[in-house]
Amino acid sequence: MKQWLASNMIQVYVRLLNEGVDVCRPTTGTLLRPMVVQLNATIDYDPFSEEWEFGPGSIVECEFERCHGGTILIAKRAAKSTQSWPTTDRLVLLSG
Repeated sequence: MKQWLASNMIQVYVRLLNEGVDVCRPTTGTLLRPMVVQLNATIDYDPFSEEWEFGPGSIVECEFERCHGGTILIAKRAAKSTQSWPTTDRLVLLSG
């Protein structure tokens, strides 16, 4: 499956903590550079009902993972310093 993203807004998944099972929440983020995203809150985000591994506003490094027969982009770790990153208005992200 090829995924072409023509803007810097992208769907990304964030692990939820303390749920008793492994579960992820889909949200959107701003693609800052390849595989680095600044997470956005969902419309119904409530920090008292869900604990995200990385909260809205976090800048994270992402990886593709297989999930239920498909491939998702998931937040994996806090990104390193952003000072030297180039700014981008549009990037294309490919997965295969």
